[in-house]
Amino acid sequence: VRDSTQAFAAAINSLLSCGGMRNGANQTDLGGAILDLSGGVFAVSQPVSIPSGYANYRIEDGTLIAHPTFGTGADRFLLQLGGICGSATAGLSKNCATDISVSQVTLDGRDMAWGGVSLTSAVDINVGPQVMVIGFQGVGIKLSGCGAGYVHDSWVGQYEAGDSKHSRSEANATAILFVDGEHDSDLENIIVFSGKIGVNSTNGANRIQGVHTWNLAGSSGGTGILLHNGAGRVQDAYLDYAPLDIRSPQNVQVTGCLFLGSSNIVLATAKKWPKAPVSHSIDNMIITSNRWNTGNKANTTIMLDETLGPFTTLIDSVVEDNEVGAKHTASAGPKKGTRATMSMSVPPGKDQVQFDFSEALIMPAAVGISEVRCWLSVAPSQGTAWSFASGLSTQVLGGNKLRVMLGEPVPTDAEAGTVTVTCDVDQSQRSCAAH
Repeated sequence: VRDSTQAFAAAINSLLSCGGMRNGANQTDLGGAILDLSGGVFAVSQPVSIPSGYANYRIEDGTLIAHPTFGTGADRFLLQLGGICGSATAGLSKNCATDISVSQVTLDGRDMAWGGVSLTSAVDINVGPQVMVIGFQGVGIKLSGCGAGYVHDSWVGQYEAGDSKHSRSEANATAILFVDGEHDSDLENIIVFSGKIGVNSTNGANRIQGVHTWNLAGSSGGTGILLHNGAGRVQDAYLDYAPLDIRSPQNVQVTGCLFLGSSNIVLATAKKWPKAPVSHSIDNMIITSNRWNTGNKANTTIMLDETLGPFTTLIDSVVEDNEVGAKHTASAGPKKGTRATMSMSVPPGKDQVQFDFSEALIMPAAVGISEVRCWLSVAPSQGTAWSFASGLSTQVLGGNKLRVMLGEPVPTDAEAGTVTVTCDVDQSQRSCAAH
């Protein structure tokens, strides 16, 4: 009930006095000192802050809530750790604090605080287990310019489950944000239950694993996971009606994920940085071993957002070996990829067939088909009066279509059997052999 801001300031002064030596980065080593909340519930009107320049400390075991006078100022978090050191113009990617841990803590912004916990320009940091962040207006957990962060085994949501004051559709915040060069970090075993964006990762050197996002649905404008600059790893995640949005895909891997209901993958042409040109190329994108399943109307499994222009190039990429539920029929929401295989019979008297891969391939005609491998079979294999020996030739047509030409027409003699042409196609260009 009472404002505990001054008490926390005194406690932190005591904590910082525990330092007795310097680490290799010339930070004050606090020797594992703990700010132990001992199961208490404390209201604060100002952020609880520990500045840069300190290493090896813990905050654990209690609750911080926003006091009615906390206010709604932008970028004010209940818990603010680390900060920029040295020249501010040098950027955020500095080793300004080390070995920080926040665990078994509940952070409730009471719909006033911008965020729950923010760590800035720190390295080797831990958030979890059993951290609950609710009631924030901007960002629940923010790692800014940090390295080697570990956020795990926790829950984050703008509005608490069952909140009678807010509808899920009102959510407009981001639950977890990795920004300003945040890299080499793991986000693991997290449940995001409310927010317009569940996870926003802006650096490709981060891994998102075992994350369950059931925040604002894509149909209401929500995003489960956003790879802001198109790079990173998303593994064994569970996206529940909220999509995975990959902007300008480059060096990205998505594997072992479940997309439930209307959740899907969106590949978007985008500006990777504010002043950079729009990227129309996809490079080194691997999307494999994922599953789409819905009890509702079938959704498109992988969508293209070409608002800023069409994709034109696909390089060293594979989208295949994914599976869809029974409701994803060929007309409603087919399984698509960057590779496909089709077979067609060549009618007697004809010397060519034309394949249309547009329903099987994810990339548009502007990307087209890059590699083709075709072969011919004749059934029955024995007793055939016709022997094919002239070779095949292929011609890639527009619209992801392919013409295959035989060296001679198939005989009209019934004993010639059934002649079948099978073709594998790959939309991706290769800087090295694909297999």
